[in-house]
Amino acid sequence: MIKKLLFSAMICVAYAGAEVVNGVIAVVDNEPITNYELVKVQKLTGASPQAAMEILIGQKLQQSEIKRRGIAVNDAEIGARFKAIADQNKLSVDQLKTAIQREGMDYEDFKTNIRRALLEEKLYGSIFSEVQRKTTPENVKKFYTQNSSLFTTFDSITLTRYIAKSQAQLDKIRANPKLRPGDVYVMKGTLKANQMDEGLKYIVTNVEQGKFSPIIPTRNGYEMFYVNDKKGLRTLDFDSVQDRAIEGYVTSERKKAVAEFNDRLRSNANIRIIERPQTKTQKSAKNSSKVKVQKRQ
Repeated sequence: MIKKLLFSAMICVAYAGAEVVNGVIAVVDNEPITNYELVKVQKLTGASPQAAMEILIGQKLQQSEIKRRGIAVNDAEIGARFKAIADQNKLSVDQLKTAIQREGMDYEDFKTNIRRALLEEKLYGSIFSEVQRKTTPENVKKFYTQNSSLFTTFDSITLTRYIAKSQAQLDKIRANPKLRPGDVYVMKGTLKANQMDEGLKYIVTNVEQGKFSPIIPTRNGYEMFYVNDKKGLRTLDFDSVQDRAIEGYVTSERKKAVAEFNDRLRSNANIRIIERPQTKTQKSAKNSSKVKVQKRQ
């Protein structure tokens, strides 16, 4: 749990690159996007320039809406959340600080990400309240019935494991499973359920046979799993997984509601692209023509 929490804070840590020209390449509702930010997101996520731009547009839309609504977070709230994270991991505040440093992160960066998380919670507060209102026994049972693969167990599983330096490499394999890039490590094997650690078991239990797991960031790159086969599949009865069903329903409904909210923000936003992000190939072919300005509303 501590590694998962620490990674969520680490994902937004700034990437320092003195060679990057910090020019503004887009403006979203008066919130600038710089080339520095684009490169930072690419380094942290392995995303393509276009995908990184989409991530940044979403972030700037959030920032703009937070400012418009006058949402703020104070130091006391950040301290309380930090202590809650420490308590959740059965650590003291000082022990959590030490753990953060041991993971190679900066304490101030960790607090910055707590602040961002709290701002988002306040922004989406009314949405989450509506989801909570809809969390009825009937809706949870319906979710359980429609997503039975999330509540299955098995005796053994055959997996193909993919390890890469960037998320983009694994995205290509997800789009075309027959691809075997030379820079992606691939390993296939069969494991019994009682041989697997809880983290891996949780990931693959929620993946249907013939499907890929989500891409998982690690210290040295990215991983994902393809479920080739599951033996001894059994769907667990509702009463034994009711808490998991509630958690799954709430998570699913929150994602849907946030996506709809962000789509509405984007449809009303003033997005001005000053310079479109390009791949290395496109950059090498680019001539010295004047930068194009495009407005989207």
